[in-house]
Amino acid sequence: PELGVDLNRNFDYMWRLPSDTPGTTDGDYGASDNAALETFRGLNPASEIEVQGIQSLIKAHNFKSSIDFHTFGQLVLWPYAFAENMFTVIPTPDALTFSTIGQELVNKIKASSGIEYTPEQSIELYPMTGDLADYGYSRDLMAFTIELRPAMSPDPLDSNAGHAPPATEIMPTANEIYPAAKYLIEWTIGPPYVKEMKVFQDNDNDGVYEKSIYESEWTIRDSSGKTRDKIIKNSEVG
Repeated sequence: PELGVDLNRNFDYMWRLPSDTPGTTDGDYGASDNAALETFRGLNPASEIEVQGIQSLIKAHNFKSSIDFHTFGQLVLWPYAFAENMFTVIPTPDALTFSTIGQELVNKIKASSGIEYTPEQSIELYPMTGDLADYGYSRDLMAFTIELRPAMSPDPLDSNAGHAPPATEIMPTANEIYPAAKYLIEWTIGPPYVKEMKVFQDNDNDGVYEKSIYESEWTIRDSSGKTRDKIIKNSEVG
């Protein structure tokens, strides 16, 4: 029976590897053309309306980072998820930044709940093509995937049991993830920086400053990602 399209293998970036023969299962690595498999990529990239909606949203806004939440495994993942074969891991040009932020996300989660998450490049979990985080990164997002609780399936006879954790896990999971999400938002916004600075000194050289001798213009990024300028004069500096 057909299981439908795996939406997280349907995004329009590395949807099919060059070595993957279309219309067959020859060379399938990370997704499949077989509609009876859970890894079915769809007939075309971004063929599904849900994927089209997400891609349109990303294209329409100047997003800088993202988190795609999944279950399960207690993992913090980042691009790339694809590789030509199981022996080839392709790091992104931002691999160091990804791993640094990924470790900090893990630290925030552990500090919140004591729960251990593992940071790693997505390909280290298993190969995928056409996934959301890789698509997001191709659009200049620092895109992460977080696999939520539990670390392992609670049912040894059903490897998929962890995909539907009980309702009692909702709030504990949300509470432990919140500090990590907040950290990524704050990292994305970034600190204010000086755009321009002016210094004035009185002309009569009597040592009395009748005018402000300090004025700076700072560029500040707000929570929506937009920047605005703020003038700070010496009277406002504590």
